[in-house]
Amino acid sequence: AHTAADHDATTIVIRAPDTRPSLMPFRRSLPEWLQANTSSRLVVADDAGELDHVSSILVAVAGGPHSGAAVETARALAVDHDA
Repeated sequence: AHTAADHDATTIVIRAPDTRPSLMPFRRSLPEWLQANTSSRLVVADDAGELDHVSSILVAVAGGPHSGAAVETARALAVDHDA
């Protein structure tokens, strides 16, 4: 199996998991497990559909260990989409 470390991945992007208890075989959700077991940044995308234009990006942070990465990711997306 390939891992983020095998590819020197600094960021992992995953789709938001289905949170129905019957579909969660782990004690923690996949995003929680990834945060605890990798040093890569984690981006979880929801199923909001495709957007033709991004006009603004809201980043809610609480000063946690991933706040800086969240802001950097949002800034990169904003620059790429002229938001």
